[in-house]
Amino acid sequence: MTINQIIEKIMVALDEVSSPNLLINEDEYIDKIFPLIDSVQREIATIVKPIKKYLDVVSINKRIDMPPDCYELLKVYDSGMKPVSFDTYGSKIFIMDETRSDGTFTLYYNKYPDTINANTPRATELEVSKECQEALVYGVCAGLTINDEPELYDTYMDKYNVMLANIQLRMQNGATAKLVGGLKI
Repeated sequence: MTINQIIEKIMVALDEVSSPNLLINEDEYIDKIFPLIDSVQREIATIVKPIKKYLDVVSINKRIDMPPDCYELLKVYDSGMKPVSFDTYGSKIFIMDETRSDGTFTLYYNKYPDTINANTPRATELEVSKECQEALVYGVCAGLTINDEPELYDTYMDKYNVMLANIQLRMQNGATAKLVGGLKI
């Protein structure tokens, strides 16, 4: 979904209830929507369902700068896509494999979503998954109503939390394991 479609869904969800406080603060909501979309999508991407990314980088002296959008480095691969031993310290990645020299490596990591603010084009697609985008609508609605309508806040927050719990449950139920070399029982 695009940011514009998310905003439309938020407005529809807020329009489903009639409250004088919501109508009074409608203009204020537009200013709050972009930061709320950004913070809710960041929460979803870092806690519920990560955004995976592959990035080709070049090492110098077996050191690689951590990408600014990386919050969790999962693996480092060589040019043949074979895993490489690595260590991290601060914002640096150190290639620990003595058989490897400098060259191109592929980083596989969980990334922060791109920042969304009032200057972000409304046609921008959100990076979180489709099912998470539906939950995001209710998370933003909760953020918009937290000060004006405590009962609505509770309703939207409950819906948001239930949707996130269902997403996490589906992810756990779909977990698989791959055994290489057999299993000795």
